[in-house]
Amino acid sequence: MISVESIRATLINPRESAFMLKFAVSAKTASKKRAELEKEGLHVPPFLIASITSSCNLHCAGCYSRCSSATTDSEPKDQLTSDEWLSIFDQTDDLGISYTCKVQREQDFTKTLQIKMMKTVRNRQVEYR
Repeated sequence: MISVESIRATLINPRESAFMLKFAVSAKTASKKRAELEKEGLHVPPFLIASITSSCNLHCAGCYSRCSSATTDSEPKDQLTSDEWLSIFDQTDDLGISYTCKVQREQDFTKTLQIKMMKTVRNRQVEYR
């Protein structure tokens, strides 16, 4: 739910207000989709953390991926293709996932995939980290 502080902060910026309103409507619609799927026995989280590759030469403190040995310094193996990622991003809307966070370095996120993904999820909430 959107807090009173969030609403107050967006009132000084009309573009931010429009964004927050659009997000609130989108989140409510997504929540209804997830509730329907839950009745069918499918639990869908409200967000997706998209780790595009398992290769990273950075050693960030607190990296969840390194802690679980999911990320290594070696060349990635058995990675999803750009088309497979786009399919996943397409499915997020149908499943009621309203927020996607991409957590790899920009170098690992090919320009082709980035452009295609942004076109695909233009009206959804995507954060790059």
